[in-house]
Amino acid sequence: MIDATVGIRSVLDGFDRLRRTDSRKVFGASRRPMRDDVRDHAKQQSGPSGRWSPRAASTVERASHGRRRGGRGKLLGRLPRAIVVKATADSVRAESVVRWSQVHNLGGRAGKGARIPARRFMWISKALKKTVRDLFKAALARAWAGK
Repeated sequence: MIDATVGIRSVLDGFDRLRRTDSRKVFGASRRPMRDDVRDHAKQQSGPSGRWSPRAASTVERASHGRRRGGRGKLLGRLPRAIVVKATADSVRAESVVRWSQVHNLGGRAGKGARIPARRFMWISKALKKTVRDLFKAALARAWAGK
């Protein structure tokens, strides 16, 4: 008679370490890539379905008059700290703290009836999904190895 014993203690210990993995650290490390991703959308002037529609002729005309009179040349300009990225144990979340950002993201009317086309800047790209997935893979691999 042959007697064999298979010990799975190391496997069970690995699963325990995986269960104790702190996802807050991974989501915390995801904050900067998420912020960079949202900024890149604005820089590239693109949404999940492609490039944004061009500015209206009236907007371009108004902006060019502003430059000739010594104005800013831009209607709004860049808003510092307009995007806040927060990490919790369950997620990483980017939100705009600018009151009128929703109308820019979804389109609609603002101010005294100005029509603003949808220019989605708050969306998750494939590159960001891959980055966060890779951060999780690395964290889980370290946990499994006991590091």
